[in-house]
Amino acid sequence: MRWLVPAMCAAFAVCVGLSRVYLGQHWLTDVIAGFLIGAAWGLSVVAAHRVWLERRGVPTKELRPT
Repeated sequence: MRWLVPAMCAAFAVCVGLSRVYLGQHWLTDVIAGFLIGAAWGLSVVAAHRVWLERRGVPTKELRPT
């Protein structure tokens, strides 16, 4: 379940992006750039959250799934 929801969200985003290209509303390069910008934003949010937790004193070892 931990990976099901993110995988479904990613699949939905890919389907929407490809449908935009198919319908002629955007170029493929625009959709790829959107995916890359979205991925960069998501990674920066995760990194900022990790830094925030580390400053609060929560060890990162506890954040890893077992």
